[in-house]
Amino acid sequence: MKTTSIALGIALFATPLFAGVETKASVDKKVIVPVETESRLSISAGVLSREIKADFYTDPTASTFGATKSDVTNFDREFGTDLLGTARTHGADQNTRLAPYLKADFRVLGGDENSFNVFGQYSFVPDSDHTSGNVARTLTDRRPETSSAKARAFGLSTLTRSNLDLSMHELALGFEYQRKVCERVHVTVAAGPTFNLFDYDYDSTTKLIAGQRVVKKSRTSNDDQAFRIGAVGQVGVKVDLDSKKRTFVELFGRYNWVDGLTVGAKNAHVSVDANSFSGGIGFGVNL
Repeated sequence: MKTTSIALGIALFATPLFAGVETKASVDKKVIVPVETESRLSISAGVLSREIKADFYTDPTASTFGATKSDVTNFDREFGTDLLGTARTHGADQNTRLAPYLKADFRVLGGDENSFNVFGQYSFVPDSDHTSGNVARTLTDRRPETSSAKARAFGLSTLTRSNLDLSMHELALGFEYQRKVCERVHVTVAAGPTFNLFDYDYDSTTKLIAGQRVVKKSRTSNDDQAFRIGAVGQVGVKVDLDSKKRTFVELFGRYNWVDGLTVGAKNAHVSVDANSFSGGIGFGVNL
């Protein structure tokens, strides 16, 4: 009887102790609740516009646009003239292309309200075909007594036709500041250097014509690549498409600066200007 009383007392004493341990464990489980972290990486893709201008020039120092000095001498001997070329001629062509892009943003400072990001963006400008029509340059006679009559009579002139096929790869790297303006809308400002690879195919044909007769025909071509470093500045808006902020659409305006490119041939050359204002639109996800 005494033993039973002792066992019962131990049981009554131990029960609240074990109950306390269980209660503490259950409290700990309630405190440790998983917290969802904010997205730090964003991926987006879309299209942007890119304007490229090509200026075509014929070179007055290039042996009369493909005709050698002996060609001109023979013409002088045949028609009794003494020829001299006029000044440089110029033609321009401008194209705008839609360039697909892929962009990645990684948050380094801040949170959902305001943040500083680093970004990388690749874009590809597809083949841009630039053509300078028949750029004519009349050759006049230096001798006053024959200039008006013979030069007009025989109509000695040069016709130059040039074509440039150009594509462009651009990789932009830089920093972006993002600021929340309302529940689903952020404004962004970004800037950084760009690394540009031009892939071009240049072709030029020049004819020296006397009346209706082609005295000399010259064709030159240049197929190569060129690398240039530039810079980009961009302002945009991001709009979240769902309450969990997993998907978004972005719109932006930007200015691209890149060092010019000159492609030359012996009778003509072209100067490429890829500096331009542009805009774009894309769709993205927060990972």
